Formats: sequence, structure tokens, C-alpha cells
Amino acid sequence: MMSIKKGVITMAGILFQREQTELVTLTTQPNDKCQQYHQRMPALILARDKDYWFNSPTHELAPLLQHVEDRVINIKHSD
Repeated sequence: MMSIKKGVITMAGILFQREQTELVTLTTQPNDKCQQYHQRMPALILARDKDYWFNSPTHELAPLLQHVEDRVINIKHSD
């Protein structure tokens, strides 16, 4: 299980509203903590960047699609 050390974080996604609504979660290269589990991880938007994510042109969002720093998340092993 992955959790956030402090505050709120949002998973980046794209909502397609057509005949059937679809939500696609965007992924990125994993940080050091996540790479031992999978070759991708969700692109996470920090609380400080949420307004920028929702209100900026898409061509300006690429910097937010990088992995978050290891210190931002905790990983708990479940049995």
C-alpha cells in the first residue's frame, strides 16, 4: 500500500466524456521506492500544484508528470 507522508495528493488522469465516461490514470517512471515493485507508477500531483494542473494549457503540464520524490510517499508491505 502506498500512502502520502503529509497532506493531500492527487493522481493525474484524463476524463473522457463520450457515450461512456472513462477515466484514464496517467503513469510515469517510478521513483526509487516504487521501482522495486513495478516499472511504472501513477503520476501524482502535489497539493501545491493542483490548481495549476486543472487550469493550465495541456502543453504546460509535462513537468508535473515526473515522479514524486521518495520522501513524499510511504510504502507499507501487506501480507
